[in-house]
Amino acid sequence: MTIPISHTFKTLILAFLFFLGIIINTCFYIEPKDVEEIRVELSNKPLESNRPSDKEINRQYCGTDECKFLFGYNFVEQETQSNKHFISFIQIAQLINRAVVLTNVGGSGISSLNNFPFEFYYNIYKLKKKFPKVKFISQSKFQKWTKERYYKPDIIHVLLESSKSNPNFTIQYNTAYIDKLVKERRIDMFDLKLNDSAIFKQIGIGITAGRNEVEKNKLKNFLSDELKNDAEVMLITQEIIRHPMFEKLTPMPYASHVTKAASKLAEKLKPYIAIHWRMEEGQVELMPQCAESLVTYLKNLSLKSGISNFYLATDYPVSVSATVTIQ
Repeated sequence: MTIPISHTFKTLILAFLFFLGIIINTCFYIEPKDVEEIRVELSNKPLESNRPSDKEINRQYCGTDECKFLFGYNFVEQETQSNKHFISFIQIAQLINRAVVLTNVGGSGISSLNNFPFEFYYNIYKLKKKFPKVKFISQSKFQKWTKERYYKPDIIHVLLESSKSNPNFTIQYNTAYIDKLVKERRIDMFDLKLNDSAIFKQIGIGITAGRNEVEKNKLKNFLSDELKNDAEVMLITQEIIRHPMFEKLTPMPYASHVTKAASKLAEKLKPYIAIHWRMEEGQVELMPQCAESLVTYLKNLSLKSGISNFYLATDYPVSVSATVTIQ
């Protein structure tokens, strides 16, 4: 026998089932994760049974789950100035808690394009004693880290520049110039995330000459705030900075084989007159006159002192085997 069901009863049953569905859905609902959460989760899991996760790779190179590097990839000036700028970059790294990549050296300069490791010029042991709170990594190990990472490290690019007349700090966000970095600096030798996600920041640090301690501390606070960023790699370079950004420190200590060679040469030449002739800011048309004046001055100095040996250090390209006699 069929029992008739009223329209009202049917409505009540449907309503009950509807609300029951809501309750079940609420109890067992799992909130979907956004893309970034999924990416982070996956980055911490080996995709293959024998492949370490990115966290494990980071621990191997940085000692922590997260790596944050500061990489001064190019110093446009000769070694004496590059030495000072590198120290300033180490001081910045200490401010923002980043490890420093020890850039390659060669040709009396510091650049990622050079062929020799940092320790070819400098004493890393003494440098670490000079900056005990800063971690360092060689360029070759840094490059290897970028190659091993599954999810490639993101970057921020920072260009620092000083001014001769404007004492104010300035900030400018530039259009990304990845192509220029790849073409001119071959930055693609490092396996980084070189795409539109990269931030390019140009920071004016005002007038660096003659700053007092209060002004230097203001610059430290300014850079500490402006350079805080979650990017794993900070590519940093500078333009037109002729003076130390912070307190003046002694130059980076040189490698023992360099200091031994210099001492040996000095002993062999003694007594001698040393000339450091920097030509990078010289006027080309005045060079012949300057050279003649220098020779005349050295002749007179040699006659007065009785010293006939000379040591000329210059950034002008001179053959290594060249010997100059002043007559």
